[in-house]
Amino acid sequence: MQSGSKNSVNGIVGIGFDGVDGHKRLTRGKNILVAGGSEETHTFLREIAIKVDEKLSKKGRVSDGEFHDILCDILSDVGEY
Repeated sequence: MQSGSKNSVNGIVGIGFDGVDGHKRLTRGKNILVAGGSEETHTFLREIAIKVDEKLSKKGRVSDGEFHDILCDILSDVGEY
């Protein structure tokens, strides 16, 4: 896909809503942003996002379908899909 195409993905955002301990958690990377969540949820989302970031950094922008495949592969590796 061409850069700037409506049907391309170049990043991922993860948001956790279960953080009730008062901590403000934020992880940023080139292609990722993970915000909020409990320590456990934020750690899980961060792990997934970092793996996605690594793949996107190698491939650049990907189509929606390619992004879906990347995410499914990563989630199946961590046993949560």
